[in-house]
Parts: sequence; C-alpha cells; structure tokens
Amino acid sequence: MVSGDRQPDGKLRDDLNGLASGDGYLVGEALTLADLHLAPMMLYLAMTEGGTTLVDALPRLGPWLGRMATRPTLPARR
Repeated sequence: MVSGDRQPDGKLRDDLNGLASGDGYLVGEALTLADLHLAPMMLYLAMTEGGTTLVDALPRLGPWLGRMATRPTLPARR
C-alpha cells in the first residue's frame, strides 16, 4: 500500500484518485452522501503519519479533500 518512504503505490494512488470526478465533488457538481461519507475518513487519514503525503499525491482527490475540509461540519485538516 504505502512504501517505506511513505509514497502510495500506483494502484492505491490511482484507485483513490479515481474516486474524484474532478467536477467539484465525487460524483458530479453537487454534494452527495458519497462526499459526506468519504471526507471524514480521508481527513483522519491525512492526520496520520504519512497520510498527508498520500493525500497530497492525489491530484484530484487532494483538492476535493481541501474543499471538503472547509465545511463546518467536518474536522479541520491539520
């Protein structure tokens, strides 16, 4: 999954990045239950050792997570 240097392997990176549509939210231009379900898990992942590196390596999912982190109902990304 994540190598010793904390870089996600290609399959994990591609699978996670493939979740984001690139249109603002996971499945289009409107917020859905999918966004609200995945965002807290990804935010907590980003708080772990190496998690920030993994999230930052995702060119579509990383920006989505940044937008989701601004929602007042979700924990702040640290």
